Amino acid sequence: MSNLKKISLLSLLLGTSFYWVSFTFFDKPIASYLHYLSHTTLIYQIFQGITVLGGSNICFAFTCVSFIFAIFVLFRQPQNRLANHLLFMALAMVAAIFFETTLKYLLGRYRPELLFQQGLYGFHFLSHQYLFNSTPSGHATRVFVLVTGLSLWWKRLTPLFLLLGLLVCFSRLLLEFHFLSDVVFGALLGTLATLWISKIYYSLTLSSSSSYLNTVR
Repeated sequence: MSNLKKISLLSLLLGTSFYWVSFTFFDKPIASYLHYLSHTTLIYQIFQGITVLGGSNICFAFTCVSFIFAIFVLFRQPQNRLANHLLFMALAMVAAIFFETTLKYLLGRYRPELLFQQGLYGFHFLSHQYLFNSTPSGHATRVFVLVTGLSLWWKRLTPLFLLLGLLVCFSRLLLEFHFLSDVVFGALLGTLATLWISKIYYSLTLSSSSSYLNTVR
């Protein structure tokens, strides 16, 4: 079994366990505490800006620009490292969003807003409605695709990328869009999706390059 498979299985086991524990014991108390904090503070306003980093508009723009740039460069320089890395990140973003959207629909978890307005907590299942799509967090999923992908390219800046990712995740709690387990689930999904797409992408491109070189020779 490869290292990535072992890491993935262990992450899924620990992640599932944490999700259940958080859902049962931590999600409601943390959400309730944050709910009664003042929403007019400077910190709250700052996190309204931070949360945009994981927003769909920024991630969509990043994905489109990366894809177009990569295709343009790779058409002329198939072995260009930056272009290959950006293309794999764009593909990882698409894959992560697909899994995240599918899980949101299947699980249909109530958002914190419904807890405080109607006392609803738990899962509705099979719903596209926004208020029933709390888990996993889309912002956490998308930002951790970026965190993981950028960390693979600039390893020395990993702590900075990780800090920004965690701040985005916390913003989703502070702004009452998600529970703790939602953002942890999303971060794990984004990380694993990126690692697996990286493995698949580079195994395919490297094998293609080897086949091409063998043909030329």
